[in-house]
Amino acid sequence: MNLTKRQKEKNIRIYAYQRLFETEDGKIVLKDLMKCCHFDLPSFDSDPYQTAFNEGERHLLLRIIQTINADPERLLELMKDNQEER
Repeated sequence: MNLTKRQKEKNIRIYAYQRLFETEDGKIVLKDLMKCCHFDLPSFDSDPYQTAFNEGERHLLLRIIQTINADPERLLELMKDNQEER
C-alpha cells in the first residue's frame, strides 16, 4: 500500500489525537470540553453572534470526537457524568 505524504501526515495526526485522549488527562479534558462546548446543550442565544461563537466551540469538539473515533458508550457515560455535576 502506497500512502501519499498527505495521508501519512493525516494518519499521524489521528493517532496523536487518539493517544492523547486515551490518557487520564485527555479523558478529563474531553469531559470538560463536552461540558463547556454545548455538546448536550443548545448553542442558541438571542444574540446571533453568540450563537455563531457557541456553534464554533461545538464544531471543534465534534471534530475532536470524530477524529478520535470516540466510543458512543463512553460519550454517553461522560454526558451522564456532566449532567449529574450540574
